[in-house]
Amino acid sequence: MDDEIEFLKTLTRPGANIEQEVSPDEEQKRKATDKRETLKEAKRSLPIYKFREALLQAIADHQVLIIEGETGSGKTTQIPQYLYEAGYCNGGKRIGCTQPRRVAAMSVAARVSQEMSVRLGSEVGYSIRFEDCTSEHTIIKYMTDGMLLREFLTEPDLGSYSVMIIDEAHERTLHTDILFGLVKDVARFRSDLKLLISSATLDAEKFATFFDDAPVFRIPGRRYPVDIYYTKAPEADYIEAAIISILQIHVTQPPGDILVFLTGQEEIETANELLMERTRKLGSKIRELIILPIYSSLPSDMQAKIFAPTPPGARKVVLATNIAETSLTIDGIIYVIDTGFCKQKFYSARSGVESLIVVPISQAAADQRAGRYKCSGDIITIASMLSVNNAIFYRPKDKLIHADTARKSFSHIAGDHIMLLNVYNQWAESGKISILTI
Repeated sequence: MDDEIEFLKTLTRPGANIEQEVSPDEEQKRKATDKRETLKEAKRSLPIYKFREALLQAIADHQVLIIEGETGSGKTTQIPQYLYEAGYCNGGKRIGCTQPRRVAAMSVAARVSQEMSVRLGSEVGYSIRFEDCTSEHTIIKYMTDGMLLREFLTEPDLGSYSVMIIDEAHERTLHTDILFGLVKDVARFRSDLKLLISSATLDAEKFATFFDDAPVFRIPGRRYPVDIYYTKAPEADYIEAAIISILQIHVTQPPGDILVFLTGQEEIETANELLMERTRKLGSKIRELIILPIYSSLPSDMQAKIFAPTPPGARKVVLATNIAETSLTIDGIIYVIDTGFCKQKFYSARSGVESLIVVPISQAAADQRAGRYKCSGDIITIASMLSVNNAIFYRPKDKLIHADTARKSFSHIAGDHIMLLNVYNQWAESGKISILTI
């Protein structure tokens, strides 16, 4: 019997066991094919996909179009591709798309190049300050608002573009406000230029009015359901509360990465140190927690780490400013912890100086943070009232006694935390909550 088996083995054709003889090149091709199919499925699952034909028809019928869609609907990545497929790049023309931040322009360009199976910097590229990743073959170009302003200096009529998209228009800055005036002027004497203004908030009507009653195309629907949980009471220290929430999620919740919104580099570095210290103490009791910061002054190579896949068995936590609020989507994020604050520039007419001040985020910004990521899990909103203690109790010089009397009406024997909670409750009952529910 053994002789028969050996005889049959010798008759087996070389290469019959295909699984053992798959070459590295074939394996790489198979992985590339699987990745392309995955990207195609992801594109089809976006809310904008079912409106593709209607959107292209609206763009063909109108020179200026306001596009309103919820965060995560696919506006930023898909619209330029739809326009390219519809022939708007014929004749050597380009499609331009502005982004409010450098890292957004870089990451979106990288994503679109993957979906189109082209090399970044060739057909799809980006232009940011101190870095131009484009070529003469670039047909879809992402850029910051400031870079488009610089292009106006050398090409006032935007002659090389057939379509210009001003994305995240609701994030109004000095650059975007100037751009609105410039592109509106260009559109009046260049009838062949298509101008698309994209916004994720309800400000679309204001933009429509500014652009001579331009039509509004709405893309309904959010890609993922979002469950939102609020803290039961204001947190005295929202950084500490965020750290505790991160560790609670890491220890008790199913797999999925965490995104935490903080106000700036200093807070991110503080949270980073605290998290590293806590995880070091816990040691092998918990699985690996990878801590990654992201803010504007961080070097590009370190910023890119947040897009790397999370290793099996580990969890990634991204500590971010509002740089991750718009246009920047990090795969794998399931949980979002929103502290409810951000830094904004304020100009003092009296001193003539600009300063960054920590302020509560708007409701629109809170919606952005919730909808930007695959939040099939939870988004936790934390807020601190102690950080604005002095702003709550204002004491005019001519009304010191009245102000102190008013403050006493909120006081509580248990301490300042309960007093602040009383202030919040009275504010909530007055029905004047216009920012973010704490």
